[in-house]
Amino acid sequence: MRCHPLPLLSGLACSGWAVARSLGLGLALTCFVGTVPARAQVDFAPAVNVATVSFSQDLVAGDFDGDGDLDLGTVGSSQLQVLTNTGTGSFAGAGVFAVGSYSVGATVGDLDGDGDLDIAVATSRGYLSGRDQAVVLLGNGDGTFAAPATDRVGASPFEITSADFDGDRDLDLATVNFGSQNVSLLPNRGDGTFGRVRNFATASAAPRAIAAGDLDGDSDVDLVVGDNYDSAIVLVNNGRGRFANGGAFAVGDFPEAVAVGDLDGDGDLDLATANIGSDDVSVLLNNGNATFAAQRRFAVGDLPNAIAIADLDDDGNLDLAIANQGPDTVAVLLNQGKANFAAAQNFGVAVNPIAVVSGDFDGDGDLDLATGNNPSASVSVLINTTP
Repeated sequence: MRCHPLPLLSGLACSGWAVARSLGLGLALTCFVGTVPARAQVDFAPAVNVATVSFSQDLVAGDFDGDGDLDLGTVGSSQLQVLTNTGTGSFAGAGVFAVGSYSVGATVGDLDGDGDLDIAVATSRGYLSGRDQAVVLLGNGDGTFAAPATDRVGASPFEITSADFDGDRDLDLATVNFGSQNVSLLPNRGDGTFGRVRNFATASAAPRAIAAGDLDGDSDVDLVVGDNYDSAIVLVNNGRGRFANGGAFAVGDFPEAVAVGDLDGDGDLDLATANIGSDDVSVLLNNGNATFAAQRRFAVGDLPNAIAIADLDDDGNLDLAIANQGPDTVAVLLNQGKANFAAAQNFGVAVNPIAVVSGDFDGDGDLDLATGNNPSASVSVLINTTP
């Protein structure tokens, strides 16, 4: 998997809850596959916990202040908080920015085309309230943001992603809406304001996760939706930001997060879901046309609810990092080639991690991890110390 060519995102790994959702990647029978013996290892220093002003619902990473280091942004309650990187992988609380309603997800990208990173937040005013919104905060380039602008989306959004869905070279927004059982697309006018919402059915009774990528190899950005009824649903883009159902593919129990990446190294984008009901990860390998082989499942720990894809051991294969709510850990599954994953290594973080992102936070050339934690009102940073 390759990141969207935004210079301010260099060094940022493509992950399921933050980055892959925001970049626009161009990006049944169930079999249980036992993990192969672990040989390669990855190491992280003990987690450093950074206090935040509220609990975290989502976590994103990007160079928000333009100094070349990756900062963090956490959303929770009705606000966005930016944590500024000192340049060594330690973080200090910076600005807090109101988003108006209960924030449930966030995505990062240059929405107005000015070279600075912006943040869009999905907010909800309550189940089926009919007043749910995408809130856009345009970055000033110094770690601060302009006053928020709002656009109506479907009912009870759970996550938000950004990509160039309509092929006009700017980043659009999409939310997955649990209450209205659909996906809302907001087409960007090119200046960080958005046109009339388009809604697309998901054929899901409980959609709650979303990721973007070119799944069928036609250079258009498609969507995949995680459905709580144990499937990943593909929405195929016609190239103009209109989507058709491309089929549902079985995964584990209650997938809480979905991510895309070339896990088997064959040049197309595969899927991975974190399954909170079965305590495992499902990996679905792409046949090259947005259809997928039967899932492979790998144990990760209790209550996995977020997933990131990144090459954590620098061997050229994309690995998996999963936030486990039960034991308060991040489980790392190293890819030993062709999507064969070693047994999980677990690294402790603060109470109840609910989001995970990856990036080179300390500037040493390898990829670190960070989690947003709920209800412990903190962000945990794991610095990669692998030799």
